[in-house]
Amino acid sequence: MFEETKITATSMQLMEDAPYTVAVYMGKGRDIIDNLFGEGYAAKHPELLAAFMAASAVDMAGAMIARSLDHLPERLSEVTYGLQGSLQDICGAISDAAAK
Repeated sequence: MFEETKITATSMQLMEDAPYTVAVYMGKGRDIIDNLFGEGYAAKHPELLAAFMAASAVDMAGAMIARSLDHLPERLSEVTYGLQGSLQDICGAISDAAAK
């Protein structure tokens, strides 16, 4: 069996957390850009910082989607196996009823 990762935050909590996530992207982006191109470069090139933030958000979204799909084959197999058992039970009940 696998461990499912579930988002337990409400929509309101996720919305309230979003600015903090953006602040992390902005701060890290500024630091990385300035380390690459020199102090103050990010401030002089906000379009580069915005692109960095957008790329970070896309990367995070892709990682979250990939993680949520990671166990999909196993889960589908479990559901299919469960359905097979249920159908066998139904067929058995119908067969028993028809035999009476």
